[in-house]
Amino acid sequence: MFPFDSHTAFLLVGVLYIFMSVFTWIALIKQRSYPIALWCIGGLLVGLSMIMHILQIGSLKWFATLLIFAAVFVRIQALRIDQGRPWRTHWIVIAITILYLGFEAIHFFVVNQVLRAQYFNVVCIGLFSYLGILAWQIGHEEQSLNAKWIAVVYVLLASVFLLRIFVLLGKSDINVSILDGNIGKIFVILLMVTATIGHFGYIGLALDRSRRRELLAIAEINNQRLALQIKQSRAEERNRLLEDIHDGFGSQLMSARLMIKHGELSQSQVAKLLDECVGDLRLVVDLLNGQDNDLATILINYRHRLSYRVSDMPTKLVWDINLDPSPTIPESTALQILRIIQESITNALKHANPDFIWITISCLKNETLILSVCDDGTGLPEPLKKNRGLINMEKRSRDIGATLDVLKCNKGTNVLLTLKQTTNLDLTTP
Repeated sequence: MFPFDSHTAFLLVGVLYIFMSVFTWIALIKQRSYPIALWCIGGLLVGLSMIMHILQIGSLKWFATLLIFAAVFVRIQALRIDQGRPWRTHWIVIAITILYLGFEAIHFFVVNQVLRAQYFNVVCIGLFSYLGILAWQIGHEEQSLNAKWIAVVYVLLASVFLLRIFVLLGKSDINVSILDGNIGKIFVILLMVTATIGHFGYIGLALDRSRRRELLAIAEINNQRLALQIKQSRAEERNRLLEDIHDGFGSQLMSARLMIKHGELSQSQVAKLLDECVGDLRLVVDLLNGQDNDLATILINYRHRLSYRVSDMPTKLVWDINLDPSPTIPESTALQILRIIQESITNALKHANPDFIWITISCLKNETLILSVCDDGTGLPEPLKKNRGLINMEKRSRDIGATLDVLKCNKGTNVLLTLKQTTNLDLTTP
C-alpha cells in the first residue's frame, strides 16, 4: 500500500500535522481567536507526539502518549468553546492525568502490553468519537459541510481503533504496535486524511463563521440605520404636528386673548372662537389616539366625537367609510384630511343650510383614496369667491400631494379630495 514502510509514513504524518497546524494559523490570520489557537495547538501536539514515538527519544518516550491525550482534549475544548459550553481547564487537566496514569499503571503493575494497547484503543475511540460528535453537532447547527467532514474523518479514525480491538483479541504480547500489518497502513492513511481534511475543514468552518458574522454585522447596522430613520421620521412628524397645532388653534387662542383684552370680541364671538379651537384640539386628539395611524380607525373616532356636536342640529351627517384594507398614513396626512373634512362640514353648515351632509371615503383598486363631502344645501354662489376656508383646504391638499375639487351638484355642493396611494399611503389590513 505504501512505497515505504508504515513507520516512515507515520513520521511524515507527524511532520504533516505540524505543517498543517502552522498553515491553518497563517491562513486564519484575520479570524484568529482562542478556539482557533486551541485547534492549531492540538495539531502541533499530535505531530510532536508522532515524531517522538517514531524517533524513540529516550526518557521522553512516555511523553508521546500524554501529548496524544492532551491534543485530543485541546481540540475537544476548541469545539466546545465554539458551541458556547467550554469545560473548566482544571477538569481537563485532571481528566488527562487520570487517563495517562491508567495507561502507565497497566505497564508498571500488570505488565501486559496487549491490555495496555486495548486500554489505549478504548480511550482513543471515546475521545475521537466525541470529537466527531461535536463537529457533527456544529455542522448541523450551523449548516456547515466543512464541520461535517471533520466529524466524518474523526469517526473513521475511531473506527480503526475499534477494528484494532478485535484484531488484538486473543493475542499475546507480540505485535501490539498499531503500525504493524495492514491495520497500521490503514491507520497511517487515515491519519493523513485526518490531518488534511481536519485542518482544511476547520479553515472552511472558520471562514464560514467569519462571513456569517460579517453578514450579521451588516444586517445589524442596516437595522439600526432603519430604526434611526424611523425615529427621525417620527420626530419630524411630531414636529410638524406641533407646528400645525401652534399655527392652528394656538395662534387662534393668542389672537383671541389679545382681542378679548382690548374688548374687541363679544361673548358670542368668544364662544364661537373657543368652539373652533376645541374642534381643532379634538382633531389632534383623534389622531393621537390611533395607535397605528389606521385611517379607518381615525375617521371612526372623529365621526364619534363629531356626532355629539351636531346631534342638536337639523342637519344630519351620513357617513360611508369604505376602506378595506385600510391605509396606514402619516400623522400629518391624517390631520390634513380631517381638517379638510372639518372645513367642508363647517362651510356647508354656515353657508348652505343643508338637510343632509354625506361624507364618503373609499380606496379604489388602483390604490387611490377618494374623499367626498357632499351636501343638499343652497349650492355655490355665482361667481364663486374663494374665502379663507376654501383657500386653506386647497393648501392642505397640496401639502399632502392631493388634488381638491369643489363641484356643483344638482342640489348642493361636493368637495372632492383625490389622493394617490403610490406616494402617500401604505395599505395594510387593519
